[in-house]
Amino acid sequence: MNKNLMLGAAALLLAASGANAELVTINFEDLAPGTAISNQYAPLGVRFATSPAYDNRGVLHSAVSVLDYSDGSFRTNAVGLWGSAIALTFDSDISNFAVRFFDTDRGSLLGRVRAYNAQGLLMAHVTDMTGNFNASSFYENTLRVAVGGIRFIELTADADGAMIDSISFLRVPSPGALAALPVGLLALAKRRRS
Repeated sequence: MNKNLMLGAAALLLAASGANAELVTINFEDLAPGTAISNQYAPLGVRFATSPAYDNRGVLHSAVSVLDYSDGSFRTNAVGLWGSAIALTFDSDISNFAVRFFDTDRGSLLGRVRAYNAQGLLMAHVTDMTGNFNASSFYENTLRVAVGGIRFIELTADADGAMIDSISFLRVPSPGALAALPVGLLALAKRRRS
């Protein structure tokens, strides 16, 4: 293998190991209002689920669904949170999870994020009020858990009017994908020699 090819392979390997996380953002704006969310974001490595729950009007909600809510200049597509937990299950480890909670009833609410690892052990949690009053007459707050190795997130809130939006996280590729890179580089080097 010539010197330039070896240097190039080493640079590729270093770049790949340094860039081993991808920022994923989900804002639900690609889904139509009323869509039940489950596997639509599977290509991004996440699936949504919820347990059935009744809202304060006695309406049963048995799926995570997209809402199209507008009030003046404020408009967003978000996931309704009706007193039950919304579960996000990830295909591979993620880190630095963030989600925006806000209240459609123009009051504050208590939002909760719990992060679990692949073995089901609680790794981190945050509970906070949506106390930041924005220009559109909603209380909102972004809750974050800045740990790695997350495979499961549970979101809950204490208000029927709670909504979530703007989910983001860092997706870490599986170790096998990164470990295969040197093998691919060697194959490329052999191919160039022949």
